[in-house]
Amino acid sequence: VEIAESRGLDATKILDGITTIAARSSADQFEIINKIRAESSFSKCRLLIIDDITSNFVSDYSKESEIPARQRTLSLYARQLSYLANKMSLSVLLTNSVRSRGDAGEGETTGEVLSEFALYRLQFSRVERQRIATLIQPSLLREQIVFEIDESGIS
Repeated sequence: VEIAESRGLDATKILDGITTIAARSSADQFEIINKIRAESSFSKCRLLIIDDITSNFVSDYSKESEIPARQRTLSLYARQLSYLANKMSLSVLLTNSVRSRGDAGEGETTGEVLSEFALYRLQFSRVERQRIATLIQPSLLREQIVFEIDESGIS
């Protein structure tokens, strides 16, 4: 709201175009896609934020023998999201596709499945008091960008 107002924009109008969705299972995530297609209340939505894209799939397909089914189902879900985004002129923001793997460091929760559907992938971190964004995809220079967020926006 502060960022929009500092730029002379109508914050209410902007926030009306942002939708967040909570799902308790991967099946719920598929149902939400159907809901967005069917309900007119989503017609003015321009940004869909899905936090967190992988947790339900990892939870629902937790056995090692289920990994191929998980990858296939997640890929199908991402494909349907991509189709929906194109059809509705909708931006989709997916969060938390990377997890800690203990001593092995960080890694993609579901391999590279989501990379096929992502235009940009950023990794956010914080070192002491600095916020850092690293461009992961497309793989350019992997330059780290130090940024701050305040009422005037991101600088």
